[in-house]
Amino acid sequence: MIREMCSGERKSTNILKSLAEDLHADVIPKRWRRFNIANITVTEWIDDFKKRIDQLQKLSSSTDFGKKGGLWFGGLLFPEAYMTATR
Repeated sequence: MIREMCSGERKSTNILKSLAEDLHADVIPKRWRRFNIANITVTEWIDDFKKRIDQLQKLSSSTDFGKKGGLWFGGLLFPEAYMTATR
């Protein structure tokens, strides 16, 4: 949506402007902070989210449930971080 707003394909709204300002300042937008999360930048948050999604994709296509390739337990043991990331 932000990309569409910047390219003129989508009409600008206050919500999109606020989201763009937060992302530009490398701050996690307030709307994404429904759950308590670590005090990190949006860049770190997106990197963490990507790692969680990559692991889920790897596990879903694996027949051994991560036994051979290893498993990142932190990506599974903190469901509040995953829920925040998927919002």
